[in-house]
Amino acid sequence: MVAFELGLNQYFIRCFDTEALWVYKLSSGFEITNAFQEKDWSRDEGPIGPTQDYNSLKIGDLEIKGSNLRKLMKLLCFSRLTVNREGVCFLETMSFDNGADEFQQQYQMIRNLFDWSNFQLIKLPTESNDKDGCYVSAGEKEELTILRKKVADLDKELDQRVFERSGQRAKDFFYQIIFSTRVPFPSQKFAVGSAEAQTEFSSATIKRGEIIPIDEVLTPMDTKPNTSSFPEVAVQVSNGDFDTDNWWVITIATRKINGWATDVKRIIYYDPEIKSRRQVIGDRTIPVPFVVGAEFRFRSSFGLHMIHGVGVRFSFFL
Repeated sequence: MVAFELGLNQYFIRCFDTEALWVYKLSSGFEITNAFQEKDWSRDEGPIGPTQDYNSLKIGDLEIKGSNLRKLMKLLCFSRLTVNREGVCFLETMSFDNGADEFQQQYQMIRNLFDWSNFQLIKLPTESNDKDGCYVSAGEKEELTILRKKVADLDKELDQRVFERSGQRAKDFFYQIIFSTRVPFPSQKFAVGSAEAQTEFSSATIKRGEIIPIDEVLTPMDTKPNTSSFPEVAVQVSNGDFDTDNWWVITIATRKINGWATDVKRIIYYDPEIKSRRQVIGDRTIPVPFVVGAEFRFRSSFGLHMIHGVGVRFSFFL
């Protein structure tokens, strides 16, 4: 067990599941712009946590460990913050790309000082002019208290937006992506008929809430995904014309807000590189593995999911 020292200011720490911290490197300087996409970050080190190989976080000659490290992990996880040793913070958000007609992950700078003092990390000012040696000082405690309250308020606001707008409660399950790969998907999994079908899903068939995706969370559009399967819905295709390529398989684990469950399952979704295979489903434009034509039914449960960093896609439980 050793301490991990957080180095230069382009290195930031994140926490996805309250179990470990991860170190990410920013490819360009945040002095130039205050917003970055996922492609601008690369994982550099980790995991860091009380039960990991790195069991403490060191900043300069000061160290965070034990209960203070767990407190830091929970704060970063639930507030969706990414922070460096200087206290520069980015908040993970979603922006809509009109050109691609999908959501894009974005990191927006929200403040230039993180409350390190909340984790017993206070250092008095020194005579050094080195920017990388700049830490939170004890004289800034009043301002840090205000920032800590803002982070706590942000945490509550995010929880409220996720659960209330999705129609779910805090005790309901979410899905966490743990592995993904592109695979071919045989059309034999589907039953194709000759009758025409309705392409618009009504709210009575699938309940489509406005979901705010956070981190690698896969949130079902159905309000009770673990108590009832998705209904079998007729979707139109053209004479069985079906794209067997451009499918992604995601291995997921279910979790509650206060911890992980053991249930692991696989979901497959369609994500083409071309824009021609799209249909208007209700009030959304969704990529589809077929073109308008004959009736189409999947032989197992499926539905519309908001997949973080991807957008709304047809998803099928394998």
